[in-house]
Amino acid sequence: MAARRPKLSDQVVTDIEIRILSGQLQAGERLPSEGELCEIFRVSRTVIRDALRTLAARGLLEVRQGLGTIVALPSSSVVGEALVLAFSRLRLTVGDVHSARAAFELTVAPIAARNATSTDVDYLTQRLEAFAAALSLSDWENVRDEHLKFHLGLLSATHMLAMELVLRPMQEVILLSSLFPNPEDSSAWDFDLHPPILDAIKDGNEDQAARAMRQHYTYTKRESFKAIEDMPFAETPDVRTFLESSRQRYESDPEPARAWPASSRSSQP
Repeated sequence: MAARRPKLSDQVVTDIEIRILSGQLQAGERLPSEGELCEIFRVSRTVIRDALRTLAARGLLEVRQGLGTIVALPSSSVVGEALVLAFSRLRLTVGDVHSARAAFELTVAPIAARNATSTDVDYLTQRLEAFAAALSLSDWENVRDEHLKFHLGLLSATHMLAMELVLRPMQEVILLSSLFPNPEDSSAWDFDLHPPILDAIKDGNEDQAARAMRQHYTYTKRESFKAIEDMPFAETPDVRTFLESSRQRYESDPEPARAWPASSRSSQP
């Protein structure tokens, strides 16, 4: 059986993708107009639109009103969105994703203790202080944000870029499924389990960091967690909101912008 010929849009996708990955097209650079791309690739507007949608879905291009189609800045957001969709389709539970997070953070903590700089320690200290302040004010949105920033700071403190790029979206995704702590109970955030992690990072003590992180995850043994660990990830409130917004975004899928010159660049559009 003869091999299936690739679609014209796939050929356009491959060409533009190679140019982006090789650095021929830089982040912030505007692409030629839709009409110009039709002439360059000798294909129809339908083919170009299909290709640009595919590249945007991969996080390589971005359509901005008033700016046109530009090369997107590197981001982990597309990976995070893909994880949300994959976890949902695989019918993973809240317990499944939290177990995965515990597994990789038990690896991250000792590496952070070994590699953290004074700048990392200062940042983590600031995050814990902001975390505590938000708790004292019952400012639950900031409690949630600062808690996540602290854990992402541990990941950054490993100074292993590949690990951070792989695991950062996972951290952000897991936050979506966090039905706890109860916003009406500040003690449920287990703030007191976080300073020992920071102390271990300050001391550069890898074993202590691993023990402190293991202690942090004792919350998964509590009855309050057991009550929700079998809940489908896709049914947690924030994930449902995310999936609904994704559906609306794709339904409204704007056409790629036209009429921007091929040679113009913008370092920070």
